[in-house]
Amino acid sequence: MIQDPDSLAKESDVFILKIGNNKETFKWVVHNLTYMSESSKVMGMDAFFVYMVNKYYKTGQAFWLDEKQLEKVIKRANILEPLLLRKKAQDLSLIDTAGIKTIKKLGIDKMETSEDLTKAYYANQDAIQKLLVNLYSIKADWTVLVFWDVDCGHCKKEIPVIQETYNKFKKEGKSLEVFAVYTQHEYDKWKTFIKENKLEWINVADAVHLNNLKEKYDIFSTPVIYLLDKNKVIQAKRIGAEQIEDVITNLEKRKK
Repeated sequence: MIQDPDSLAKESDVFILKIGNNKETFKWVVHNLTYMSESSKVMGMDAFFVYMVNKYYKTGQAFWLDEKQLEKVIKRANILEPLLLRKKAQDLSLIDTAGIKTIKKLGIDKMETSEDLTKAYYANQDAIQKLLVNLYSIKADWTVLVFWDVDCGHCKKEIPVIQETYNKFKKEGKSLEVFAVYTQHEYDKWKTFIKENKLEWINVADAVHLNNLKEKYDIFSTPVIYLLDKNKVIQAKRIGAEQIEDVITNLEKRKK
């Protein structure tokens, strides 16, 4: 079979239908297909996982799972579904390095409880709204959306590679932007790294905690790279920095 999510979904349904009333075989096949799709290293195979969960788990057919196990599987599928290839990326409203100064003056960076953050946000809503930088506001043929951390060893290797690609595209007059999201909250260290490495793209952080990055973009480690087209549709994800140029080149060839 072609290892494509749509093809696999279609053929798996045909196969599962032939199982009939044999519960143990049904359990074995559905479980293994689901596990295979979730653990696959092939980009885009998570679409097959989401399909399996929507069809067999959300409909109460996964009789072998208890309530907590079922809830965990469904939650995972719900996180991944908006992040599938060819889906429009979810917008992000974040604070850039200049806006951090205002956030510090308001004391938001020192707040530790969600209650205090909520109060501070609504008390200063107008000022904060003016600071927000939105992913959707970017006008470029390609947007590299990268989630990273200053103290992440792998990020320190990947960020310079992204920078090389970014500089090369700019030099060649190609329309590429980088929306680099810092996932932690040590802002002085972050700003120092940006300055020392001359990262002249869009640098932002969730300084007012308006976005649940962990679930919204499935960020459990860094770096994580998404490639978006001019309409902010996800064309590639979780790729290495060294792959960005080749992926864009291949996608542009397909369009032609």
